Amino acid sequence: SYIQLEISPEYGWETESDQYVTSVEDMMATPTFGNRYVFADLDQTFFATSIRMDWTFTPDMSLQFYARPFINSGNFYHFKEFTTPREYKFNVYGQDTGTLSYSEPDEEYTIDPDGDGAAESFTIDQQDFNFRSIQGNTVFRWEYRPGSTLFLVWQHDRSSNGQQDDFRFQRDFRNLFDSEPTNIF
Repeated sequence: SYIQLEISPEYGWETESDQYVTSVEDMMATPTFGNRYVFADLDQTFFATSIRMDWTFTPDMSLQFYARPFINSGNFYHFKEFTTPREYKFNVYGQDTGTLSYSEPDEEYTIDPDGDGAAESFTIDQQDFNFRSIQGNTVFRWEYRPGSTLFLVWQHDRSSNGQQDDFRFQRDFRNLFDSEPTNIF
């Protein structure tokens, strides 16, 4: 009855078919008023858990702990553009229109929206991501005299980004602790 522990894990994935990436000015894009609105499909996977512990030593002294690790990865593919304003219609680069190529060393895509046509090609950076973070705090409470309480608080935060687009729990959880922490006492 002196210790309460609560663990609330979450795991999920979702696929988006209309994730906004960027817009590029192009006067050849007359149907969309001189801009190419670039979208992509996005597969996203995440894991998070809330860990909470309350430990009451005496009615005058307690310790509370809270931590939340979070891992999120996303893979962008099927880059595309709107075809008509106010309609949910896309042309996929490299399939429906134009060409799409990827440069490993530069980590960017080159898109020629109309293939051999007059529109100029443009580049967009690699969009795939892998984000990891952990946040936590610990509060020690001591009421050393009725009405007089001392609190000692520690807040911890760390996060990092990676270019991996796949979700691997062991690798990502292990890398969670590689980043530089921020500690506040």
